[in-house]
Order: sequence, then C-alpha cells, then structure tokens
Amino acid sequence: MISVGRTLTAQQRVFVGEQTGDPNAFQQVQTSGYWLDATIQQRTVNNVVEFEIDYTLVYSKDDVVRRVQGSHIII
Repeated sequence: MISVGRTLTAQQRVFVGEQTGDPNAFQQVQTSGYWLDATIQQRTVNNVVEFEIDYTLVYSKDDVVRRVQGSHIII
C-alpha cells in the first residue's frame, strides 16, 4: 500500500509541501514512503479533561492495495 522509493512529480512535491508546511517533506515521502506528524491536545469539556491526537499522514501509494490492517483502541 505504501510505496517506498517512488519518485514524485513536481506537482506532487508542491502538494506535499502545502499539506505539511515543510517544503522538503516530499524527500521523506520519496525515501520512506510517508511523512507523519502528530500532536496531542488537551482540552476540558464539562470539567472533564480530554485528550485528542491531531495527525497528518502523507504517503505515496502503490497502484494496488494489498492489505489494510490497523486498530484504534481507547481505554
């Protein structure tokens, strides 16, 4: 699903820079296949402290999805 070592077009490079705020992020997408940024935000709602993760994942995909696997666990 994630394509490592795929050369991006000039248009894709600009797009990655716009999405990430980093004009060099495309280099990581090309070499590693993805770029990830995540921050944990704390907020209080009705006197209860909550945490949320705000993330951006930019990745280069293969033309075929071979498998999708993952989990989302809240305790």
